[in-house]
Parts: sequence; C-alpha cells; structure tokens
Amino acid sequence: MKPGVILLDDHPLILRSMKAIVEMDGQFEVLATCSSWQDLLQTLETKSPEIIVLDISLPDIDGFDIFTKLREFRPEIKTIIYTMHRVRRYMEHFHQNGANGYVLKSGELGELVDALKHVHNGERYFPENVVGIKAKDDDYEDNQIQLTDSERITLKALNANRSNKEIAERLEISINEVIDIRKSLLFKSNAVNTSELLEYAKKKKWI
Repeated sequence: MKPGVILLDDHPLILRSMKAIVEMDGQFEVLATCSSWQDLLQTLETKSPEIIVLDISLPDIDGFDIFTKLREFRPEIKTIIYTMHRVRRYMEHFHQNGANGYVLKSGELGELVDALKHVHNGERYFPENVVGIKAKDDDYEDNQIQLTDSERITLKALNANRSNKEIAERLEISINEVIDIRKSLLFKSNAVNTSELLEYAKKKKWI
C-alpha cells in the first residue's frame, strides 16, 4: 500500500499542480485535497494520512496555528510546510518545533516529491543552512515595495478592524477579490497573518 498524503492549499491551481506531480511520481497516494482548515478537519475524520503538505497562508486560520493545532490534534502525522515565504524566522520556527519539512513554492515543483520521499524515510527536509538563510523582509527597503491604491485602502480598513464584506463594499469589488488583495499584502510583507501584516505596515509607515 502506498503512503497516504493530504494536500492543503486554498489556491485551486496550486492544488491541482501539487496533486498531479505527486501522482505522476507514483510513490504516494493522494488521499484528499483540502482548501481550508475546516475542510481538513472534516477530511481527517475519515482519512489517516502519513503526511500532510500544508500552506500556512489560509483564509480561515493563522499560519502558525495550523501547524500547532495539527501537532496537538494528530501528532502522529508528519507535516511538510509548502509556502511562498522564504523567511528565515519562519523556517527556524518550524524546524525547532518539529515540522518534518519546509518547501518553497518558488522552487522546482519536483522538490515537493523529493521532500515527501525524505520525510517518508524518516528524514527531515529543509533548505540548506536554515539558520543562515537571510530573511527577505530584512533586505527590503520601503521604496522597493510598491502598494496599489486598493492595497493601501485595504490596509487602512484592516487597521480599523473592518471585515472583508465592508472592504468589498468600500472598494466596490467582490469578497474574493478582497481576499486576493490580502494575500498580496501578506506576500509583500512576508507576514503569515493580519496581526503580523499590520505590525510590519506600521513599521514601514504604510499606515
């Protein structure tokens, strides 16, 4: 029987690509794909994977909480973080707190399969010299990050505790478009949740 894997990411295209590359390799069985924490919880009621590959930027739960809750809820399941965040402190956090792997979305898609094989064999898979990786957000200067008008309005609204619905009405766009703007802001700030985003935005005088 092939080792079972569950893939968690809120972006449908990324999920399809992940599933395709894992199935093409043939060593693992993709038991399910999930797009949210609640979706994953429901799936785990009937599925028992060896490994969960998870994004840490999801709309319904803070990034670090996903990993922490999984460790508490199903400690026997191995975890691989699959993320766009090339940030030293994130890698160190997950390395120190027992994650089995950390793979960057900016790398080759086949690297995900390599990570799965290492983790299945009882090894850990992290970028080389995790402690020495330079954090992207430490390198950025204010003038290197360009915010759109919609992003600036969204930031101010988030700082005022406005909901996605209220922001959508203010910008006259859909809630899904607001979610996309928030993801863009998280990417530009290398934050994993709104609290960290706002802290960074204040530091950079964006708000």
